[in-house]
Amino acid sequence: MPVLKPFRALRFTPRAGDPSRLLAPPYDVIDEAQAERLRGLDPHNSVRLVLPEGPAPQRYALAAERLSSWLAEGILAEDTEPAAYVYRQTFVVPSGPEREPVERMRRCLFAALELEPLSAGGVLPHEETHSGPKEDRLALTLACEAQLSAVFLVAGDASGDFQA
Repeated sequence: MPVLKPFRALRFTPRAGDPSRLLAPPYDVIDEAQAERLRGLDPHNSVRLVLPEGPAPQRYALAAERLSSWLAEGILAEDTEPAAYVYRQTFVVPSGPEREPVERMRRCLFAALELEPLSAGGVLPHEETHSGPKEDRLALTLACEAQLSAVFLVAGDASGDFQA
């Protein structure tokens, strides 16, 4: 059975400025034009870490350097205690031409997932991953010594116990 654990998150501090200028969508939905727009919003926009400019491997070193700098400058800070983080997300599901859009809410839990062999069957792999993006994310993670993007997993809650 997968084991979730609390972790110490890195978060923007008030010194970083307006969160609406710092946050970015998940890296894999950002095209180059949107990345440039996000970089232009603020010198500390998170896209500068998760999609650093330039060719590999220099971009990974650039992200690691930025992360270290932002921590030293107090732009980012690590939580003092490990925790699990609850996130509620409300969004509108587009519909067909004869149906109204539907508003949905999902609850998310940010936690560290203890690794286990794939053969254990606790976590199933995504069916359509490609080696290039996986290698890119691994290189970024190793360079920064941090997981900078959430890995989105779906879990059942048949009992309804997760009521955050």
